[in-house]
Amino acid sequence: MNKIVKPTLFLALVGGITAGGLLFSIIAKTPRYTVSIDRTETPEIGDQITVKYPSWISEAVAIKSFKIVPETKGEVIWLADHHELIFLPELGFDPNINYEVKIVSPSLFAAIGPLNKTYTFKVIAVNNSTEISREVYIPQITSGKYIDINLKSMVIALFQDGQIVKTFPVAGKGRPGRGDTPEGKYKVLRKEPKHFSSLSQAWMPWSLNFRSDGYYLHGWPYFKNGKKVSVAYSLGCIRLFDGDDKELYDWAEVGTPVIIHSATLAAIAAPEASLDDGDLVREGSRHEVYLIKKTGNKKFKRHILTSNIEQWYPHLSPFAGKVKVINDGSLNEYLTSRWIKSDEDPKTIYEIDSAGIKHLVLCNNGSGDCLETWNLYGWDVQEIYIVNNKELNFYPQGESIQLKLSSALSN
Repeated sequence: MNKIVKPTLFLALVGGITAGGLLFSIIAKTPRYTVSIDRTETPEIGDQITVKYPSWISEAVAIKSFKIVPETKGEVIWLADHHELIFLPELGFDPNINYEVKIVSPSLFAAIGPLNKTYTFKVIAVNNSTEISREVYIPQITSGKYIDINLKSMVIALFQDGQIVKTFPVAGKGRPGRGDTPEGKYKVLRKEPKHFSSLSQAWMPWSLNFRSDGYYLHGWPYFKNGKKVSVAYSLGCIRLFDGDDKELYDWAEVGTPVIIHSATLAAIAAPEASLDDGDLVREGSRHEVYLIKKTGNKKFKRHILTSNIEQWYPHLSPFAGKVKVINDGSLNEYLTSRWIKSDEDPKTIYEIDSAGIKHLVLCNNGSGDCLETWNLYGWDVQEIYIVNNKELNFYPQGESIQLKLSSALSN
């Protein structure tokens, strides 16, 4: 016998579903249950995506839910106090690309809920440059103090009465074509030991404001949780390394002139002698970072493919703050090395290719112990960098390769 559903029961069921859907819809629109996405461009940080999550979302869920298309290399930072995820593109956003930020909930239930959100954008190319000189640069002020900043040689020079009293390397500047550091003649408008950017939600230590529209000379910026920014470029501000920032801050006064230029033949340059064994460096117009090795009069450089190196070697942390910026061409005399060996297995040698894949090096006899015959193939054993197992294990294993004669012996 078939059961008959009474009309009143059917209407109650439909009404319950409708009310439930309406309630879910209302809840989904309340701040506690929604996700907001915001994009900002600031002189001190550069490009930044901020995603505000509900208070009940964990860091792991937030990071797993965040996606950007096309895939863009950058840093993800979680601000627990604000339940915000911040994404900083390593080289900024490209004006020629359309981007899409997607918040995709890892939960099947939430897939029909408020956590899913999409935000599309395209940045605009901006050039703040008002160049004042392309000739041989000489001191512009011969009486009193002034700050000379050369964006070509990446050097800050402190002048007093026409004489250089101190120089510092420029740690970071505006990204060319997106937010160039403005060139021109300015002055220090105000000084702040620690300036907070409400747009970036970041602190800028030892800040000297030189333009009223938000441009500063400052130390390396960091967020409220103490995490330092790792991106290479700002959108106009000039960054200094730790220690240099305070020294400049103490030397400068409100009203001290600031001259920013890109004189191609400027005599002021970061001396090559300032590079030491074990330094992380990059040339001013390039983003590739190298680890310097000096042995006697021999000079080597190894391309560092990841900022994770700061996790394996505490003395290289924070990575961004340890990178020295030097003149273009300064590394031409350094031989590029692609060889490494573990500090726990000194006889086994690996080649690291440009994709970050490690390849076991084999000698003609098929042995992986090539150290003793390394010189016979025309290679210099000093060229081999010693790494710890944390770094060695980071690189995925590729096919073994046969050691070949160096170009010096094969020619």
